[in-house]
Amino acid sequence: PAGSALLASMGLGVLTNVTVLWSLLAILSVILLLGLLFGTLRHKNILPLLLGGAGIVGIVLGAYILFTPAVTNVGVAAVIGATLWNLILCKQVKMSPTRST
Repeated sequence: PAGSALLASMGLGVLTNVTVLWSLLAILSVILLLGLLFGTLRHKNILPLLLGGAGIVGIVLGAYILFTPAVTNVGVAAVIGATLWNLILCKQVKMSPTRST
C-alpha cells in the first residue's frame, strides 16, 4: 500500500496495475538480456548472460509465483552482479592491446 501511494503521488499510479508491471518486467528483461548478449559476443564469456537469465527467473519466481521476497532479492542481486560483471569484462577487452598483422 505504501508503494502504491508513493507511485500515485508521483503521477505513476498506472504502474500499480499487475498487467503493466508484467509488461514492464518483460520489456526490461529483454533489454537486459540483449545487453548481456552483446557483451557476450564481445568478450566471449557466457557466464554473465547465464547469471542474468537466472536472476530474471528468480525475480519472476519470487515476486509473482512464490511471493518470497528473499528469492526476489537474490534475483535482483544476480541481475546487478551480471551487469557489473559484463561491464568489467567489456572494459578488459577494450583495454587489452590488439595486434594488427
